[in-house]
Amino acid sequence: MGNIKYINIALELFGSLLSLIIIVSLSISESRRMPTGRIFMRVLICHMVILLSDALAWIFKGNMALHAVVIVRVSNFLVFSFGYIVLALFTDYLITNIGSKAEISRKPIRLMYLLCGAAVLLVVISQFTGLFYIIDETNVYHRQPGFWLSQV
Repeated sequence: MGNIKYINIALELFGSLLSLIIIVSLSISESRRMPTGRIFMRVLICHMVILLSDALAWIFKGNMALHAVVIVRVSNFLVFSFGYIVLALFTDYLITNIGSKAEISRKPIRLMYLLCGAAVLLVVISQFTGLFYIIDETNVYHRQPGFWLSQV
């Protein structure tokens, strides 16, 4: 299990570093002025938060120190919440990109933001009810029977 943990942490950190490089590249290029460029940068920032949060959750998994308990809980919350935010932003990116070439309704974006907002609200509720996951007394993440709902 130890090697898998270190491989996951390394891959998460490498992915966040790649996201950061792309963000910096987009920031200094002309695409930052385009709507799709700005939305894509937001997607990358959220993706980087997910990767770094997941890496922190792996690093502190099973550690019973107070800071580790807080980090694991906050990290898992961020992974779930920002996953939904990325979904909404990516929908916005696709609709904006397609909309620059053809007439297209913006209703799917509004619907996706509404659905993802509801999903983030369920993640908040899950912190108190254990709907999606729990963090046990040894500071380890466990999926719960309602986890399937988080994947819908």
